[in-house]
Amino acid sequence: MDAELVEEAKEKVAAMSKLTLILLVGAVASAGVAVVLHSWIHDVADVLHVIALSLGSLALLRMLNSISLILPSPIARAVHWVHAIVFEVITLICVVVLRLYSYLYSFEKPDGLCNGAPILLVHGYINTASVWVYIKRRLAKAKLGPIYTVNLKNPFGSIREHAETVAQKMNQIQKETGRSDIAIIGHSMGGLVAAYYKTHFASDALSKLITIASPLKGTYMAYFGLGKNSRDMQINSPLILEMQKKYIDIENLYNIGTQTDVLIVPYTSSLWNQDVKRQVVFEDLGHASLLFSPRVAAVLQLFLTNRDFISLDGDLKP
Repeated sequence: MDAELVEEAKEKVAAMSKLTLILLVGAVASAGVAVVLHSWIHDVADVLHVIALSLGSLALLRMLNSISLILPSPIARAVHWVHAIVFEVITLICVVVLRLYSYLYSFEKPDGLCNGAPILLVHGYINTASVWVYIKRRLAKAKLGPIYTVNLKNPFGSIREHAETVAQKMNQIQKETGRSDIAIIGHSMGGLVAAYYKTHFASDALSKLITIASPLKGTYMAYFGLGKNSRDMQINSPLILEMQKKYIDIENLYNIGTQTDVLIVPYTSSLWNQDVKRQVVFEDLGHASLLFSPRVAAVLQLFLTNRDFISLDGDLKP
């Protein structure tokens, strides 16, 4: 085995992410409390044992994912898929909680602390602006923005209908900021909506378009969806065939995808650029998990600031 790969794997284990450390600490703490309570409160101790086992398993999975480069290719691939699916389930639970919380808190409020080029975040199919809470915080922390979000109206409306909503929001942002160098980041369907907006509404205000796991070439999973937008996102739909001729006209188009995407099938449908500086593909993140990943946030910052990937250092490590 290549000695350099082994050393790199050791470094990755030594530089474990905060989440992995939190899982490990949580597992140890739960196990410790369970031992203390076992003699008095058996039921609580049993629950804590389950929690400790679960947290420990998640931490072990993340560590295996971190050292996958020294594992045989089939095993590494399996680890990536298990990692993506397990944490995707956890992410979807978080998305539901955020959706409920959105009824009390408006996630459409812009971050007004920055005075740079505005950024508009466009969510995906049957989601809301609440899914952007992590990415919005990370971009604001990097002093980018102001950062806006939009709630697409009819969850089952056509891609064109959603693009009209984006057009209205873009006009609002231009009036509020007085700027015409607005960047759009679209997740899943939101990236396709933004691309349609750019090619059909002739807007010069869109300076940069970044798509995250978007069905730019359609997805087979759209055949199982409901609504006009699902039909629009199907492989070889009239809209997809039309858009594939128009992507070439979009300047500053950047793509982020993931090989373990169960909703964009095939995952290559989320990629358009041949320029490696404008395209990043992950191998261990799920479709929704991309929105809660520090690695994705780091890539977005680079895309938005036109910095080279060499400056990422450890930010792309699992």
